[in-house]
Amino acid sequence: MNRKITAAVSALAILLTACGNTGDTDSTAENAETTAAAQTTEVSADTNGNDATETEPIEGEAPDNTEDNDESEAEPAVKVYDTLDYVDGEHYFVYDQKELNGMAKYADKYLEEYLSARQADDGSTPLQCFENGEFAGSAAEYGIVLGKDESFEGKFDSYINEKLMHDYTGEYSLYISAPENDDLDGLFIQVKNNITGRVGQYPAPVMPGTLCRWMERYELNEDTEYLSFEYSYDDLMQAAETAYNRFISETRSYEEWELQVQNDFYSEEGFFVKPAGTLERDGDTKLSNELCPNYIGAHVTVGYDYNDEPYAEVTNGEGGDIARYPEEEKLER
Repeated sequence: MNRKITAAVSALAILLTACGNTGDTDSTAENAETTAAAQTTEVSADTNGNDATETEPIEGEAPDNTEDNDESEAEPAVKVYDTLDYVDGEHYFVYDQKELNGMAKYADKYLEEYLSARQADDGSTPLQCFENGEFAGSAAEYGIVLGKDESFEGKFDSYINEKLMHDYTGEYSLYISAPENDDLDGLFIQVKNNITGRVGQYPAPVMPGTLCRWMERYELNEDTEYLSFEYSYDDLMQAAETAYNRFISETRSYEEWELQVQNDFYSEEGFFVKPAGTLERDGDTKLSNELCPNYIGAHVTVGYDYNDEPYAEVTNGEGGDIARYPEEEKLER
């Protein structure tokens, strides 16, 4: 239908031009009518009013057989960064703690595949693979620096580099501790972001807000060191609501809470969330266990306000947003 309108407009333009010229006016008008008729007959409409005539390809040009395809292309194998860090005056895209732990777990999966293949190939045991240099770089001091253009002497080092660089991209190092036996006791895998220094591990994934040293086995216990970790305000609010619900299940009035504080069941000044069973007071420990491991390092305070209403407050521990539940206006220190 649109092509018919275009053809008609073109014909009208030709007629107007013809009328404005002196000379062979009748002949020009006749030519214009002929042109308009020819353009109109080129178009045939189907029952839905759509053009049915296909454009013929120009001689010497291949016909366009491309069909419209709304299906999206397959997702690339390379994982897209989703966290932006600001380091040394420049912005870098880096993986967050959870993803670093996941990267170490993927490395463990590829390790199992490799060792199974070596066992099937010539009967090599895991210890033999470590002893004959197949992990020459990854199990040595400082590990290996991963990269698409990197090459390694160790067979496993080359294998794991190819696998991880297909799934991930960035500046990372890999370290694998040598196992104590063929059951792989004592083995752990770490992945380090070479820009930020952040480390992920498998097994025993590194918890947010805690310190994992490169090439030292990380375990979450009473000796774990804590970092200043910035939880988002929404995360703090979720933690405050969780702490509040647990608190009111243990304490039903201001008088009861006051008595619990006196009996060292709760600390009036609050506490930092730590691994299970590491706090001095039983009430604080119960709340900490409820929030562990998702909010390790956050500071929690519970109690009753001046209206004798229970509340819970959670902060990052070193200032910033204060999340209070029941929710009040957003506060800042």
